[in-house]
Amino acid sequence: ADMTRHLLGLGHRRIGFIGGRPKFGSAELRFQAFRDVMTTAGAFDPDLVRAGDYTRESGQAAGLELLGLAQRPTAIFAANDSMAIGVIALAQQRGLRIPTDLSVAGIDDITLAASIWPALTTVRQPIIAMGVAAANYIVAASTASCQPPSLPFFAHELVIRDSTAPPALP
Repeated sequence: ADMTRHLLGLGHRRIGFIGGRPKFGSAELRFQAFRDVMTTAGAFDPDLVRAGDYTRESGQAAGLELLGLAQRPTAIFAANDSMAIGVIALAQQRGLRIPTDLSVAGIDDITLAASIWPALTTVRQPIIAMGVAAANYIVAASTASCQPPSLPFFAHELVIRDSTAPPALP
């Protein structure tokens, strides 16, 4: 939701979204948040939504479809960084300049996100803390005499880098 608001705040209205694996809870929640924020802004367009599977290749395939539209999006938000990196690679191969011609954002802040050019705007999550909490939950849940603790909410952080900017004027 916060990344979608960031892109809207830059002035984007035609924002493409590449979702993750449909049966993954994370994919469903990420799409729901995107759709809710875009709907509230009066900018949700189901024609700008594509499925992905959290791989770079699926990001490229979905990006190819989105960039092939008569009215292509001015920004693409992918449900993870690998797909966003795939979009950037494809866009650059097609001669588009990131972020001048197309803004791209992802989620996860993988190591490569800061290393590519332009560096990827993304959502950073506390992966290690999340993993520790999940392991503790599994251990507690496997002990019959122990009620597993509820999983905590983990705060995220927007990491604004060079892959997003206001849309170019038509």
